[in-house]
Amino acid sequence: MRGSRIGSGLRRAIGTLVVLALCAAAVVFYVGSPRPSLTSGPVAPAEPAPTESGIQSASPSPTPTPTRTATQVPGSSPDRDLPRGPGGREPGIRLTITPTSQGAFEVVETVRLAEPVAQLTLAPPDLTPAGGDLQGKQPVAEALKVMADERRIKLSNTTVRRPTVLTIARPTDLFELRYRMRGTTVVSKPSSVGRLLGAVGPLAGVPGDLPVAITVRGHSVRNLSCPCLPMDDRACAAGPQPRVRVNRNLARRDALVVVQFDVAAVNSVGAPR
Repeated sequence: MRGSRIGSGLRRAIGTLVVLALCAAAVVFYVGSPRPSLTSGPVAPAEPAPTESGIQSASPSPTPTPTRTATQVPGSSPDRDLPRGPGGREPGIRLTITPTSQGAFEVVETVRLAEPVAQLTLAPPDLTPAGGDLQGKQPVAEALKVMADERRIKLSNTTVRRPTVLTIARPTDLFELRYRMRGTTVVSKPSSVGRLLGAVGPLAGVPGDLPVAITVRGHSVRNLSCPCLPMDDRACAAGPQPRVRVNRNLARRDALVVVQFDVAAVNSVGAPR
């Protein structure tokens, strides 16, 4: 009898220990397990996994487009210092002509080329297209002064009667020629006393398609004609005195202008600047 009571008590004690052990395990499991958040909302994206080096990988950023920088060609002239049009900011020739009381022309010829050169051919204009008495004249450029990109060029001869090659040490795309063109005028017949016809064209030999802008200065100028153009376009004067201009840019191959002017009306306008 006594032994059965002891065994029954022992079994109850073991059962109690088992229950306590189960309760303790449940508590540990509850505390250690993750609990859902009470706040509803979207789940934040997971952080990117680190690479083997431990540095977080990132999406490659787009390669920036390189900014183009204008490069000045050696020997070329800055556009900011030049006027617009041929012989300035554009390749071509700007020809400014002033009749003199001696029947000659003072000329300033500004030449802008597409690229720097070390040589420039100079030749008096061919007056054959002018027709009449002018086509037999022999033009001569004298008192020639040459600037290459604003640097004075020393010349061994300042008179040009035939094609001459001008060579400079430092290539440039900008030339300024100043000269007096003589031997290119005849008396205008029939017309008023003292009225002359004179033909002038560029001295510089450049590609035939380069444009040429021509202005004739002075109150003595009566009319301009362009003999190389079609008949309907040959009357080419535009603008008032004292700055009469050809009404279009002429191709170099067609750049010959016949000037009608009165010697008696030549004033002190002087050489163009």
